[in-house]
Amino acid sequence: KILSRENSDESVGKIKQNWFSPKLLSILYCFIASFGYVSSGTLIAWSSNAFTRIEKEFTVNEMSLLSAILAIGACLSTIIVYKIYHRIGTKYFLLTSGSLMISSTYLTSFGSSFWLLLAGRLIGGISIGIVYTLIPQYVHELSSKQNQNFIDNILYVQFAFGILIQYMTDYLYMYPEVIGILTSTFSIFFFGGLLFMPESPYYLCMHQDVEKAREILLKVKNRNPMDVDDDESVENILNKWQITSTVDAKLKTVFYGHQNICKMIPVFGLILFQQMIGVFPLFFYMNKIFTLVGGSWLSIDLTIILITGIFVLSIPVYNLSGLKLKDRTILLWTPVLMCICLGVLGLYCYIQGINIDGHLEEYEYLPLLCFGLFIFFYTIGFYRLPAKYMKELVPEEYYFTTNSVATFTNWLIIYLITRSLPTLINYIGVGWLFWNISCVLIFATIFVRLFVPDLQDSGSKIELLTNSSSSTSSSTPEIV
Repeated sequence: KILSRENSDESVGKIKQNWFSPKLLSILYCFIASFGYVSSGTLIAWSSNAFTRIEKEFTVNEMSLLSAILAIGACLSTIIVYKIYHRIGTKYFLLTSGSLMISSTYLTSFGSSFWLLLAGRLIGGISIGIVYTLIPQYVHELSSKQNQNFIDNILYVQFAFGILIQYMTDYLYMYPEVIGILTSTFSIFFFGGLLFMPESPYYLCMHQDVEKAREILLKVKNRNPMDVDDDESVENILNKWQITSTVDAKLKTVFYGHQNICKMIPVFGLILFQQMIGVFPLFFYMNKIFTLVGGSWLSIDLTIILITGIFVLSIPVYNLSGLKLKDRTILLWTPVLMCICLGVLGLYCYIQGINIDGHLEEYEYLPLLCFGLFIFFYTIGFYRLPAKYMKELVPEEYYFTTNSVATFTNWLIIYLITRSLPTLINYIGVGWLFWNISCVLIFATIFVRLFVPDLQDSGSKIELLTNSSSSTSSSTPEIV
């Protein structure tokens, strides 16, 4: 055995002192951590309406940089976390992220010069990179396996909720200082809640503090901690983490070899298309885009709020519908449906542009309908499923490295698209922009058809991972 269990009975007894059941406590921890996602959403949506207030003060290039610098900050912090995480740990990194989010919100709310706004956006991006790199693994460590899909959905919904909160406060309040104070409350809750949360149990195992890791897991796991036949028992988890923390998980190891590359192709292909669809950059410029689309039977602000409301409710509505579609089926059909929605919306913009009167009064509902359906299909498909594929296909000992690279890739693509989007709209128009995204969706469908396995089909998954365990075990030292 790896562990000495002489203190296990004493640790098991401590679970009786908790006020919350293990399931409730793990969900509470996740809910506190998810405030980081809420704050990330508010930071992304800031530019949409802020630019309508400052567009006379700054050039198009400066406003584009203010939007895109957020993604550069996220890329930088991902590299920093990857390099020095083992020295600092999850909790202190996330506390740093919370303090940076608060600073970013106040800088962008009270700052008036370009350089103050740029600093605020860069700091906000750094905090987002930390959140996206560490929180997914952190909340999984503090929850049972059967609750992890539910906890993932909380994170997805909270991010969308943050965008909605930013749009709603922009609509209800004129003064940026008031908006900043209101939206900063989520960052304050995030920072304050983290003070009472434990350190990552995996990080503690990495530093040989197994007893403390055991105490944390006993509070959030509702299994028999000593059941050697249960993979989710506390002792088996600790054993596994002690082994995986010694595995060489550097970039050259994770992405080297035929077996590893076969696993990474579907994972990073999905991540690439997730951002090439361009939903995050569209949220940066939502106000401008719907100003150009025109013709909506609601005001632009209310249209954006309703679309973001769809973004928030899509996953809960899909889960409550009772549909049990396979993940690969969803990834195959949602791009087709999104392509149809954007194709119709692009046609509407084209006709709107050549129409003598400049309006299609009997079809003014189309922008809201088409874009709302586009967001719904994106949310239940390419928004939530790439992370699930990464969790299922990537071995646990490689997850941190893979997630770090995935986060860096995500935000690098977001930067490139966000930086070029205003120029692209000015040259080709918003209708052709929607048609270009439709072309990307066609390629996404082809990629899923050719390279993405069915997670519910054990045969295809096992075939993909057949040799992964042997390649992993060859790099894993034997611990006696």
